[in-house]
Amino acid sequence: MISLLRWMIIVAGLMLSITSYGQLAQNLTIGNAKALALANAVTADPPGIDAIHFNPAGLTRLKGRKVNLKVVAGQFTISSELTRSQKLNEDIARLGLQDTVENGEAVAETVSVMLPFFGLTELPVLLAPLGGFSISTPDNTFTFADAVYAPMIVGFTREEGSNARFEGNALGFTHLAYFTPSIGVRVTDTFSVGAGLIFSYTGVGMDLDMRLPHILLTGIETLAGSCGEGSTLADNIIVNLCDGGIGPFDTIGNLYLEVEEGFNPSVNIGFLWEPVSWFSWGGCISK
Repeated sequence: MISLLRWMIIVAGLMLSITSYGQLAQNLTIGNAKALALANAVTADPPGIDAIHFNPAGLTRLKGRKVNLKVVAGQFTISSELTRSQKLNEDIARLGLQDTVENGEAVAETVSVMLPFFGLTELPVLLAPLGGFSISTPDNTFTFADAVYAPMIVGFTREEGSNARFEGNALGFTHLAYFTPSIGVRVTDTFSVGAGLIFSYTGVGMDLDMRLPHILLTGIETLAGSCGEGSTLADNIIVNLCDGGIGPFDTIGNLYLEVEEGFNPSVNIGFLWEPVSWFSWGGCISK
């Protein structure tokens, strides 16, 4: 009967499964080996003190006092392949234009991240010390935990004059949970609930060269070229075209921004049901 029940659960799970998509670097820098190996599908099997993030009800699995110290290190490489369509190549040749961006691969291997007080910062290597602790009551009914972890730290800096500079010279995104008081409560021998108050820092930084690669802008250059002595072409136009045109491949400016929120609170609430040793069912809501 137990074997039959297992197969029924497996078949039902396969029939009810839906397509899901991963997010860029989401939960990657938490640095939990089990979660990484299972593609972060650990809501029903939350690992250790990192259960604060994945499902705080799983904190009841911890007994006594636990300390978790770790260092997350990594190197990001962002590769881009730039190609122009055949139609655009034909238009460029027909109009006698010159694109300043060459086709080919662009690789960014330098790490940049947003840091509190420092803003968008270039680093030789991504290195983050993280950790936490937990304390349980003698009967393991209540477990309190707190940790510092980073659900996402990602970013890059391109070389000067990279052919992908219009996709960003530099970009950094950081989401860091720095104070996470959480509690797990064992309601019965097989059912637990948990909740956590998560205080986070979130920051985004970007350095972006900008242009307007539209063929219609070639008309402005043509009008500018028609200006001559005594011309009244631009007399009644707000923008004096005779002072020079703006081509479709000219750099028109640079956008640099740093946006951060040092006090970004949220709440994690979860449950965990473990009726037998080989089956568990859990859920977590974060608001």
